[in-house]
Amino acid sequence: MNDLLEMAIAAHGGLERWHAQRAVCLEASVGGALWDSKDQTGLVETVTYEADTHAQKAVFSGFGAPGRRVRFTPAQLVVEDTAGKAIALRDNPREAFAGHTAETPWDDLHAAYFNGYALWTYLTQPFLYTYPGDRNDGTRALGGSGRNMAPTQGPVSGEYCEPHARADHLLRTGWPHAAPRLRRRCPGRRRGRPVH
Repeated sequence: MNDLLEMAIAAHGGLERWHAQRAVCLEASVGGALWDSKDQTGLVETVTYEADTHAQKAVFSGFGAPGRRVRFTPAQLVVEDTAGKAIALRDNPREAFAGHTAETPWDDLHAAYFNGYALWTYLTQPFLYTYPGDRNDGTRALGGSGRNMAPTQGPVSGEYCEPHARADHLLRTGWPHAAPRLRRRCPGRRRGRPVH
């Protein structure tokens, strides 16, 4: 682990505290130019997002309409109603981006995949760079962005291990991020409850 990553982890409470957490839940409002350009304005404008902190899986509700939720893993997306009945399913959702450019519109499942992995990544950084199989040597910025986090330290660097979903297909097409506006923690959420 490089010095900058150690500093970032310490600033976020340290690994011991992080490992004690099993899940995170939040309400988010996600939108902006990326969503508009992909014909998905308002699809994830108000979502409740529950993520496992140590495995890339999440459930987010409010997907496009009340009563719809998405179960996300890098290998599969399932859009379902509140009773758990599948409305739509996509296996290997990353493959659905093959051939896309910055101008290619998305369907709902493209948006669900992006939202699933992007929020998980935002919520688990910098800790995800310590997960088994991930590499971080301080020499290459994630996705090649090259943006320095600290002027004297260089970029926070990391390469996700498979099977972590990641943003490199969007970075290559000119979209560096689509950060959510976080409003507050989920009401009534018990600390440490796993995401199913």
